Amino acid sequence: MDLIGLDIGSTGAKCIITNSDGNVMAQAYEEYSMESPISGYFELNPQIVWEAVQSIMHSVIREYNKRSTHLAGISISSFGEAAVFIDKEGRELGNSLLYIDSRGNEQLKAFIKKIEADEIIHKTGLKPHSMYTLSKLMWYREEQPDIYAKIHTFLPFGSYILYKLGAGPILDYSLASRTMAFDVRRLQWDEHIIEVAGLHKRIFPEIAALGTVVGQISLEAAQNFGLPSDFKLVLGGHDQVCAAIGAGITEEGSAVDGIGTVECITPVFSKETINQQDMASSNLALVPFIKGKYATYAFNFTGVLYSNGIEISLAMKRKWKRI
Repeated sequence: MDLIGLDIGSTGAKCIITNSDGNVMAQAYEEYSMESPISGYFELNPQIVWEAVQSIMHSVIREYNKRSTHLAGISISSFGEAAVFIDKEGRELGNSLLYIDSRGNEQLKAFIKKIEADEIIHKTGLKPHSMYTLSKLMWYREEQPDIYAKIHTFLPFGSYILYKLGAGPILDYSLASRTMAFDVRRLQWDEHIIEVAGLHKRIFPEIAALGTVVGQISLEAAQNFGLPSDFKLVLGGHDQVCAAIGAGITEEGSAVDGIGTVECITPVFSKETINQQDMASSNLALVPFIKGKYATYAFNFTGVLYSNGIEISLAMKRKWKRI
C-alpha cells in the first residue's frame, strides 16, 4: 500500500509518495508567492496554491507510475491560522489573510474587552492574538460584510485541498486549535467565544481526529490525477504536529526542531503534566496531539518576506515569540 503525503506551506507545496516500508518513490516541490496589496497586508491566493498542488501531484504520480500502481490514499498537512472562505456553491471568496497580516488587530482589542483573556487561554490554550482565524473573521464581518454574508464555511489550507479532492468541509483538532475558537480540552468549537465574537456558528466546519478517513476521491479529481475511484482521503493536521509525528516524536519527553518559514520546537507531553498557569505565563500554546497527549510550539520567525520591493527579515523584526 503506497501513500501520498502533501504539505502546504505559506511559500510552497511539497508532495511525496512512499511505500509501506517508508521508501520514497517520488517527490516534488513548487513555490508560489504571497501578495501584499498594501503595507501590513499579506495574502495568499487559494487558486494559485491549488494550481501548484495539481502540478506537483501530476509530477509525482507520473514518476511513481513508472515503478508501481498501488496508490491507496493521501493525507495533507498545512500551516495554520490562514483560512479559505468558501460560499454555498463551493467557490473561494477571495484571498486568504496570512497570520502576519495586520487586519483583525482592532477587532481583537474590542473582543477582549467583552471576554476575559483568562477564559480564552483556559479554553483555547492560546494567548489572544490577531494572527488567529477568529480575528480575521471578525475583520471581515465589520469591514467586508458583503463577503462575510456569503461565507458558508472556512477551511485551513490542508483541509481546503482535501475539499478540492472530494472531502467535505472538515478539519482536525490541531488546525482547529489555531483559530482561537476551539476548546482544546472538550475538543469542540466554543459557542460562547463564537457568540462574543459576533460570528455565525454555522460557518464553523466539522472537526475530527487527525488520521480519520474522511471519504474517497471525487470522480473529477480521480480522472484529473489518474487515481483509482476508491482512493482514500485522510485528514491531516497542523504542519508542526505532523512534523513531530513524522520525526517519531510521539511520546512525552521528546521534541523536534523544525526550520522553515519559522523555526519551531515542538515538545510532547501528557495531559497529566499540564500546568495551565505555567503555560499561560510563558505564552505557550496548548495543542491537541495524538493518543490523548498535547504539544506546544516555541517558534521564531526565521523567514524573509518582501513587501513593496523591500526585504523584511521577520527574525530581525520580531524577537523570539512563544504564542
